[in-house]
Amino acid sequence: MKEIEAPSDAGKQAEPVNPADAVNQAMELGILLGRRQAFGLVAGRCTAAQVDAMRRMRDSKLYLSVAANWGEYSFKVLKMTGRNANLLIRYLNDYGPGYFDLTQLTRITPAAYRRIAPAVQTDGIHVGSEIIALIPENAEKAAEAVARLLAESEAETEAKAAPRQDVAAKLAALERRGRQVANACAALAESDLSAEDREALFQTVQAVRLELLRVEIGIL
Repeated sequence: MKEIEAPSDAGKQAEPVNPADAVNQAMELGILLGRRQAFGLVAGRCTAAQVDAMRRMRDSKLYLSVAANWGEYSFKVLKMTGRNANLLIRYLNDYGPGYFDLTQLTRITPAAYRRIAPAVQTDGIHVGSEIIALIPENAEKAAEAVARLLAESEAETEAKAAPRQDVAAKLAALERRGRQVANACAALAESDLSAEDREALFQTVQAVRLELLRVEIGIL
């Protein structure tokens, strides 16, 4: 596929694009992408090179040589909606070629890829001390590596959440016990107490309140 080169001298104006060349580029991209019958967002089998070609086609507006707008070009030539094409381009911008290299071998979703992205490098997937090259021969090993990395990510997430859940459970238990103490004091106050016992209950409530106030000040 030809590329329109930027002028080497910034002071010179770029030569006008040959309409025939623009049409050829637009159609070549459509043919390149159209070779994959299952191509598209759902199939997830596009290559980084294909999406990069789409990005250059969109950003340079070369699609205008064969269609009125990007949506029309995407539908007629790329066989997908303009929104889906933009989404694929966004994945390339956000995740780089590694995402598409991995989708050639596995059914990984963008959300799952985000969780293991640091392990996907230019030379392959890094799992422990092993590096698995992203080539067709390693499809099974790549799928196993993704499953392992996702499981480790899930375990790490759960481990981080466990202390918070434990604290929440303890706080809920403390609140229940506090309410039980308050209700017990209220029930005793409503009973038939002597003046001396009522004074003793008052002192008990005051002592508990002061202890709670001390804790409250410590928290702040």
